[in-house]
Amino acid sequence: MNNLKDAYQLITDTIIKSLEQGVIPWRKSWSYFGPGAYQKNLLTKKNYRGINSLLLMATSLLAKYSSPFWLTFNQCKNLGGYVKKGAKSTPIAFWKFFEKVLKKEDADDLQNWSPYEIQRGEKVISGKPLLKYYRVFNIDQTEGIPAAKIPAPPENKNNPIQSAESLLKKYKTMPPINKGEPAYNPKDDIIKMPDIGDFDSSEEYYSVLFHESIHSTGHKSRLNRDGITKLIIFGSHQYSKEELVAEIGACFLNLEAGIKEKKLDISAAYIKSWLEELKNDPKFIVFAASQAQKAVDYILGLEQENLK
Repeated sequence: MNNLKDAYQLITDTIIKSLEQGVIPWRKSWSYFGPGAYQKNLLTKKNYRGINSLLLMATSLLAKYSSPFWLTFNQCKNLGGYVKKGAKSTPIAFWKFFEKVLKKEDADDLQNWSPYEIQRGEKVISGKPLLKYYRVFNIDQTEGIPAAKIPAPPENKNNPIQSAESLLKKYKTMPPINKGEPAYNPKDDIIKMPDIGDFDSSEEYYSVLFHESIHSTGHKSRLNRDGITKLIIFGSHQYSKEELVAEIGACFLNLEAGIKEKKLDISAAYIKSWLEELKNDPKFIVFAASQAQKAVDYILGLEQENLK
């Protein structure tokens, strides 16, 4: 990567890959290091900014890294650690400004420089930057760094919402919840979720848990929904249908639990994005809402006739 075009292409490719795998880095509402856990350099403790922040977040989500901290190879070595064999680095970009040292008799040459240049004594720093890059590794890709040099995750400060907990207790056949990135695994019938304290708020936690719970109702032992029981390709029409069912169902459960209305805006925006994919099937919103209601009724343990 030796020019601006290459750098932009790298960033674009990473983001596209992230989106193709269902990861939306700017929509993530949780972090194993708590709310507001920016990607940052472990040694300097400085947050990565701009496109580097987005690039590292997308890379971290794709690779399922649990730490927001990154280091260069030499920084890792200086901390007493080492990069794991076979670990792939992530290149990030920075701008380096040209420098030119001028003598007093060359002052007229300043006219050829941009008005953004800064004169410091006899050194002139050009406003014409050159794009450079260096490579970093996530802490999860390293070993040997003393634990005392790696900040521990913050204390869990989000509190359970009792109305949401009471609602979930009605789900008599609810799958077990294991720690991990939010997902429902129909093969093992397991829901994966980060801890409640890893989310921006308690409301966000339950909104995501409701989404995965709706997915779980599609298991063959429950409602036997095609979007869960059949082999579905990511991005396909059928995949979009199942996601829409889960989002609508999560909205219904949010309402049942009295989750703040502003949190429903996230789900509404997400539903709209899937509807763009479903514009050639306008009748499906009725079908999706019906399937979502069946899933909600199942979780709430309502009478069996309501599920027909």
